Amino acid sequence: MTQATGLLELAPEQFWYLTPREHANMIAGYQLRQDAEWQRSAQLASWIMSAQLGNKTPTADKLLGKDKHGKQRQSNVVSIEHKRKTLAELEDSLGKAVN
Repeated sequence: MTQATGLLELAPEQFWYLTPREHANMIAGYQLRQDAEWQRSAQLASWIMSAQLGNKTPTADKLLGKDKHGKQRQSNVVSIEHKRKTLAELEDSLGKAVN
């Protein structure tokens, strides 16, 4: 309901009359509008940057983190569990080297 009243600006009674499919379609439409706004902003930023950078200007897709085919690139975000495991391994190896 938070999405409906916040993002979609629906009144609670409007939300309760929606079917799940209608709600999902409204959220998908909202996401499409957001993507289009980000694309426009990135294109404008690219044009502005071209005045200073010339041929080295990143494309709008590159600014948005997309590959050359327009698909979102995979993030290099590492999970906290992986970080903890790596830290524990590092502490073990350093502890053994010091002793």
